[in-house]
Amino acid sequence: MSPVSAFTPRWQRLRSLPGRIPLRIKLITAVLALVAIALSIISIAGISVLRGYLLSGYDASLENPGAYHDVVQHYLFNPTTTESFGGQQWLAFLPASGRLQPVLVPVEGRPGFQPTALPRPAMPATASWLAAHDGQPVTVGAQSGGRRWRVIAYDQTFFNPAGGTISGTVLAGLDVTSVYRTVDALAHIDMVVSSIVLLALAIVGVAIVRSSLRPLTDIEVTAQAIAAGDPSYRTIKGILAAGTERDDVPLAAGDGGAAAFLHGPASFANVVPMRPAGAVTSDMPPLWDGGASAAGQASGGEGTS
Repeated sequence: MSPVSAFTPRWQRLRSLPGRIPLRIKLITAVLALVAIALSIISIAGISVLRGYLLSGYDASLENPGAYHDVVQHYLFNPTTTESFGGQQWLAFLPASGRLQPVLVPVEGRPGFQPTALPRPAMPATASWLAAHDGQPVTVGAQSGGRRWRVIAYDQTFFNPAGGTISGTVLAGLDVTSVYRTVDALAHIDMVVSSIVLLALAIVGVAIVRSSLRPLTDIEVTAQAIAAGDPSYRTIKGILAAGTERDDVPLAAGDGGAAAFLHGPASFANVVPMRPAGAVTSDMPPLWDGGASAAGQASGGEGTS
């Protein structure tokens, strides 16, 4: 058997599958699918709006180059300056020809305790990446751990008070881990609530569809009883009680709510056949013999006399 011939019956069964699915299942599935799509769209739109709103404050700070100009210039033209603690922000400078120089190191900790350095943003400091994200805030991960950073890169030229200039790219980043934790928590809540709504809707939908299609079910069962040859009340009631199609419907005695001919030839065994008009049999007494009886009586009387 070739693969094509083996595949054809399977494809035909798949094509005929929608026709074998009951109407109530199709209706419930369609309603649940539409509700699931609507809930997904609402959840995605809500999460996107919330994430954009929470990140807008960070983006406003990053898109202000003047906020970091003095810090970077002081670092570049003061030989005794080293990298400083920047809290939950990161700042670096990449000269046009040179290596990346950290200006502010991100740290965390409570006052009075030794701060702990945070993993820096994992961003490729290549010319192509910097050109693609010039002046545009973008979210990147950390070099280790699950932190998220909102970073921006822009070209800037710094003038040396003693003379000369230095050109390069300023890289600034802010820790936005809390924003994405909030968004992830909201996404999990949406998933749980959506699942509960779909489950409740499925239960209610099954009850409503079954009650709404009850008349159609009665019509279907009645048609099955008529096809079996016994559209009596007890047969229909038995099929409804069983909830399934019955092939072995018992035949009635001839008076099961319909004429005997509806039950097939086997039901005529107990039916007394009608006699044709004018037919007289030996086991049937004459109902009326007309003038023959009177004539017989007259002739008998004459004979005796």
